[in-house]
Amino acid sequence: DVLRRHLEQAGAIVRRLDVYRSEMPAGTPARLDAALRRPIDAVTLTSGSTVEHLRQALGGRRLPAGVVVACIGEQTAKAAAGAGFGDIVVAARPTAGALADALVTRLGASQPLP
Repeated sequence: DVLRRHLEQAGAIVRRLDVYRSEMPAGTPARLDAALRRPIDAVTLTSGSTVEHLRQALGGRRLPAGVVVACIGEQTAKAAAGAGFGDIVVAARPTAGALADALVTRLGASQPLP
Protein backbone atom coordinates (compact mmCIF):
# COMPACT_ATOMS: atom_id res chain seq x y z
CA ASP A 1 0.00 0.00 0.00
CA VAL A 2 2.87 2.38 0.75
CA LEU A 3 4.46 1.75 -2.64
CA ARG A 4 1.11 2.23 -4.41
CA ARG A 5 0.50 5.50 -2.58
CA HIS A 6 3.95 6.88 -3.39
CA LEU A 7 3.66 5.90 -7.03
CA GLU A 8 0.25 7.53 -7.32
CA GLN A 9 1.56 10.70 -5.64
CA ALA A 10 4.28 10.73 -8.31
CA GLY A 11 1.61 10.61 -11.03
CA ALA A 12 1.56 6.89 -11.82
CA ILE A 13 -1.62 4.97 -12.49
CA VAL A 14 -1.36 1.86 -10.33
CA ARG A 15 -3.36 -1.34 -10.76
CA ARG A 16 -2.70 -3.98 -8.17
CA LEU A 17 -2.54 -7.53 -9.44
CA ASP A 18 -1.71 -10.30 -6.99
CA VAL A 19 0.15 -12.95 -8.95
CA TYR A 20 1.87 -14.75 -6.11
CA ARG A 21 0.30 -16.30 -3.06
CA SER A 22 2.03 -18.08 -0.28
CA GLU A 23 -0.84 -20.28 0.85
CA MET A 24 -0.81 -24.01 1.30
CA PRO A 25 -3.19 -25.55 -1.24
CA ALA A 26 -6.34 -27.15 0.14
CA GLY A 27 -5.99 -30.85 0.78
CA THR A 28 -2.20 -30.78 1.07
CA PRO A 29 -1.99 -32.79 4.32
CA ALA A 30 -4.13 -35.59 2.86
CA ARG A 31 -2.13 -35.63 -0.39
CA LEU A 32 1.11 -35.73 1.58
CA ASP A 33 -0.20 -38.63 3.68
CA ALA A 34 -1.02 -40.55 0.50
CA ALA A 35 2.41 -39.82 -0.98
CA LEU A 36 4.18 -40.96 2.18
CA ARG A 37 2.43 -44.35 2.05
CA ARG A 38 4.86 -45.19 -0.75
CA PRO A 39 8.60 -45.16 -0.32
CA ILE A 40 10.05 -41.80 -1.33
CA ASP A 41 13.67 -40.78 -1.71
CA ALA A 42 13.44 -37.00 -1.53
CA VAL A 43 11.38 -33.87 -1.23
CA THR A 44 12.26 -30.59 -2.92
CA LEU A 45 11.81 -27.23 -1.28
CA THR A 46 12.05 -23.98 -3.21
CA SER A 47 11.33 -21.30 -0.61
CA GLY A 48 10.81 -20.66 3.05
CA SER A 49 7.07 -20.88 2.50
CA THR A 50 7.37 -24.39 1.01
CA VAL A 51 9.36 -25.38 4.09
CA GLU A 52 6.60 -24.05 6.32
CA HIS A 53 3.88 -25.71 4.25
CA LEU A 54 5.64 -29.08 4.49
CA ARG A 55 6.06 -28.66 8.23
CA GLN A 56 2.37 -27.80 8.62
CA ALA A 57 1.24 -30.63 6.33
CA LEU A 58 3.23 -33.12 8.40
CA GLY A 59 1.23 -32.06 11.44
CA GLY A 60 4.03 -32.67 13.93
CA ARG A 61 5.24 -35.90 12.31
CA ARG A 62 8.70 -36.32 10.85
CA LEU A 63 9.64 -37.27 7.33
CA PRO A 64 10.49 -40.97 7.01
CA ALA A 65 14.10 -41.87 7.76
CA GLY A 66 16.40 -41.54 4.78
CA VAL A 67 14.34 -38.94 2.92
CA VAL A 68 16.63 -36.31 1.43
CA VAL A 69 15.47 -32.70 1.69
CA ALA A 70 16.72 -30.91 -1.44
CA CYS A 71 16.71 -27.12 -1.19
CA ILE A 72 17.04 -24.65 -4.04
CA GLY A 73 19.31 -22.32 -2.07
CA GLU A 74 21.00 -21.53 1.21
CA GLN A 75 18.08 -19.50 2.60
CA THR A 76 15.69 -22.36 1.98
CA ALA A 77 18.17 -24.81 3.51
CA LYS A 78 18.47 -22.61 6.59
CA ALA A 79 14.67 -22.54 6.92
CA ALA A 80 14.53 -26.33 6.47
CA ALA A 81 17.15 -26.88 9.18
CA GLY A 82 15.28 -24.48 11.44
CA ALA A 83 12.09 -26.47 10.89
CA GLY A 84 13.88 -29.61 12.02
CA PHE A 85 14.43 -31.28 8.67
CA GLY A 86 17.65 -33.25 8.28
CA ASP A 87 19.68 -34.75 5.45
CA ILE A 88 19.59 -31.48 3.54
CA VAL A 89 21.29 -30.95 0.18
CA VAL A 90 21.52 -27.55 -1.48
CA ALA A 91 21.52 -26.74 -5.18
CA ALA A 92 24.66 -25.04 -6.45
CA ARG A 93 22.50 -22.38 -8.12
CA PRO A 94 18.87 -21.41 -7.48
CA THR A 95 17.46 -23.16 -10.56
CA ALA A 96 15.35 -26.25 -11.12
CA GLY A 97 18.17 -27.82 -13.11
CA ALA A 98 20.70 -27.29 -10.33
CA LEU A 99 18.19 -28.72 -7.84
CA ALA A 100 17.86 -31.84 -10.00
CA ASP A 101 21.66 -32.05 -10.29
CA ALA A 102 21.99 -31.90 -6.50
CA LEU A 103 19.56 -34.79 -6.16
CA VAL A 104 21.34 -36.88 -8.79
CA THR A 105 24.65 -36.22 -7.03
CA ARG A 106 23.20 -37.15 -3.64
CA LEU A 107 21.02 -40.11 -4.69
CA GLY A 108 22.73 -41.26 -7.86
CA ALA A 109 20.96 -42.21 -11.04
CA SER A 110 20.33 -45.83 -10.13
CA GLN A 111 16.99 -46.13 -11.89
CA PRO A 112 16.29 -45.11 -15.47
CA LEU A 113 13.52 -42.63 -15.98
CA PRO A 114 10.34 -44.03 -17.56
